[in-house]
Amino acid sequence: MPSDLAYLGSAEKKNTKFKGSQMRLVNTLMVVVGLSMVGTQGAIAMPVLEDSLDLNTGVIVNSIAYDPVAGFLYIHRDFSADIEVFDQSGSLQFTIAAPGTTSNDFDLDFADSAINVGGVAIAANSLLVANGDDSPEILSALNKNDGSVLASQVLPSAALVGGAYHFARDSFFTVDWQSNDLVTEANANNGNLINSFAPTGPNSFDVNYGDIDVFAGTGNLYIVSDRHDFIREMTPDGTFVRDIDLAGIPQVFGLSGIAIDDINEIVWVSSTGGTIHKLSGVFTPIPIPAPILLFVSGLVVLLGRRKR
Repeated sequence: MPSDLAYLGSAEKKNTKFKGSQMRLVNTLMVVVGLSMVGTQGAIAMPVLEDSLDLNTGVIVNSIAYDPVAGFLYIHRDFSADIEVFDQSGSLQFTIAAPGTTSNDFDLDFADSAINVGGVAIAANSLLVANGDDSPEILSALNKNDGSVLASQVLPSAALVGGAYHFARDSFFTVDWQSNDLVTEANANNGNLINSFAPTGPNSFDVNYGDIDVFAGTGNLYIVSDRHDFIREMTPDGTFVRDIDLAGIPQVFGLSGIAIDDINEIVWVSSTGGTIHKLSGVFTPIPIPAPILLFVSGLVVLLGRRKR
């Protein structure tokens, strides 16, 4: 395979062995063959839209969190004094007070395990709220049922719009919309800065409304923005992994929040249009059978050696 790929690369550079249509086909097939390097047989992520909940009231939904115990969805709207709690059919269950300044730079998450916030021990499955319009910015731990504030801690972030607790690292990640769209990792107990990086990759990435969450299966970060129709996956240390394309699902756009159901491998995303979408297939790749890869590889080589 390396010699064939090297041959094709040389042929493409000289641009003497292919007609335009052949070159486009070879380029496409090269991408497919490249996918074969992901795992034994090759695989691609194929997100599927499972459901959509229209919660549009004319006010932007800026954040979402999934409660893995009750199965409820917690959302916040721009400058709302309340956090709304829905079941998965879109039925409002109850509301609780949102802490801090009324805000459109706001995020919700659930603690996957026990966590210390500001020197206070907080039980697992407590609601975590990060408010980017507080000055300084504040992480609060709440009782998810009545909204009472259990603890709070100043964060080192600036202009945050999203936040997520990383259970394996016992730290809190935020993503902002101003300072090069920085991802910041902080100690939730004392607020000390651990690391920060820009979520760079092969495609540009700009955060306006946006969010960040952690998938327990890999420990990686998943970042969304209303400026893009893909989910960006990064390692916790800032290494680009991939962009998960959602362009094939036209109903999903204006991404403002992301919440991951680790147990069922489901991704919930909120949109600036007020709709909540349920996605599967984000983490579990669809395998490309070896016979297909073998056929495509042979076709690439054949086209590579075909003269005008």
